[in-house]
Formats: sequence, structure tokens, C-alpha cells
Amino acid sequence: MKITFEDTLSRKEWLHTELMNSLTGDLINQASEDRFYEVKLLVNGIELEPQLFNKIVNNIEKYIDEQAKSLVREKLEEAENKVRRLSELFDEVAYKIKDEFNLDEREF
Repeated sequence: MKITFEDTLSRKEWLHTELMNSLTGDLINQASEDRFYEVKLLVNGIELEPQLFNKIVNNIEKYIDEQAKSLVREKLEEAENKVRRLSELFDEVAYKIKDEFNLDEREF
């Protein structure tokens, strides 16, 4: 997985912070020339390409958008429920006033 030098300097995600804190001076100098880092996952001495991490990094914006849309839908549903309850209360109060004062619908 390649991470650009510019991404490492400009982003504040945990990976970039970890990378910057873990690099040696020589690696930083090399990356400033090459403009990228080649990052591998090492498990029991075997190099692996971080598949899940690649998917997460590549789709993080999509994931955030989906979560935001879900939150907006939830908040909108809560607001609609409140409006529905207020409307029911208003109808009930209007009915009670009409009933108590024997008002006809045509008088409004």
C-alpha cells in the first residue's frame, strides 16, 4: 500500500500520525525524495498487503457519508414524530374547544 508523503504531512488520521512518529530520519529523507512510503503488514515475519485497511482507507469518505445520512434520517424521523404528536395534540385541543363552546366548523 502506498501512502504519499503529502498525505502523511497533511492528514491527521491515526495511520499518518503513527507513521510520522515511527519513521527514522533516513526514511523521512528518502520519502521526501520519492514522495511516498510503501507500507506492508508484517505477520509472523510474512509480508501481507493490508486488504481490510486498504478498503477502509479507500472507502472512508463513503462510510462517513453513509453514517451521516443515517444520522440525518434518524433525526428527521424523530422530528417528524414530534410534529405528528404536536399535530395530534392541536387537533385534540381544537376538538375540546369546539365541543365545550358548541362551535360549528363553519364559524372558523
